[in-house]
Amino acid sequence: MIKNDIVSEISEKMSIPKSRAKKIVDTFFDEIKFGLKESERVELRGFGIFVVKNKKTGVARNPRTNEEVEIKKGKTVKFRAGKNLKF
Repeated sequence: MIKNDIVSEISEKMSIPKSRAKKIVDTFFDEIKFGLKESERVELRGFGIFVVKNKKTGVARNPRTNEEVEIKKGKTVKFRAGKNLKF
């Protein structure tokens, strides 16, 4: 499923134009991004939790070339599935 599929489903189920459904989906994702940029925990009950974690520096190896690659310090987003999402 891709973003356009979600927009189509919302449009169909709510009987609204696709343009309005797209705006709803975009706003939803923008709010999640904003929360994560502010390093906030984003919790969607029954779905899961998005958390910003610090990435450590280190050295990794490129599996194709076997060349060492430096991992820079930074941040990444981790997702933990909620109870209703676990199968």
